[in-house]
Amino acid sequence: MDTFTFGKYKGRSVDAICYENPKYCIWAHENVKFFSLTPEQLTKANNRIDDIEDSKAELAEEVYGFGGNGLWDIGLEP
Repeated sequence: MDTFTFGKYKGRSVDAICYENPKYCIWAHENVKFFSLTPEQLTKANNRIDDIEDSKAELAEEVYGFGGNGLWDIGLEP
């Protein structure tokens, strides 16, 4: 599928939304019967999620002095 035909991204490019909101694309892939990502789109969405998480960890390290999921170390939930 090249374009979303439903939901809040109706009419938008699947590839663009997989970059902007990859978790939405994966949710739709797993929960909307008539929608599926190609294997390439699924890989790109998962890689984008990893990139976002890595960026969050880098920012946490830069701002707070710890990386990864260091919020657990000080008793806060992520």
